[in-house]
Amino acid sequence: MATLNDYVVELREAARIAKRNAEFAREDSKADPTNRRLRVAADDASHASTQAGRKLAEIELLARIDEWIGRDEPRDELLVKLAPRVSGEIDEDWLAAAHLARAGYRIPAGWRSEVSGETINDSVIHGNSQRAA
Repeated sequence: MATLNDYVVELREAARIAKRNAEFAREDSKADPTNRRLRVAADDASHASTQAGRKLAEIELLARIDEWIGRDEPRDELLVKLAPRVSGEIDEDWLAAAHLARAGYRIPAGWRSEVSGETINDSVIHGNSQRAA
């Protein structure tokens, strides 16, 4: 059975190939700037590369969240107070992502916890929130 880390490896390879394809398509387009088909192909390849990179970042974050939860790391009490609750239980995914963000791991723009739907914002990362008081 494939694990999340196996999926990350596959996505890294797919992102690498998409990036290479985009580079080749841009070179072809620059070689013949009047050819509209080459420009469109370069735009399509660039878009595919961007999407592959975003998917990779999303899945890498999920893998890191799973790792953080599995390690039973110490919890920052401020983040515990700020953590959203679902049916009275702390959203562990959000809490793990907040800890990762504080540790310097980049959270993809627009990321939302699959449990509560909440995002990680700058006040959580930098500890500037008034909500915990």
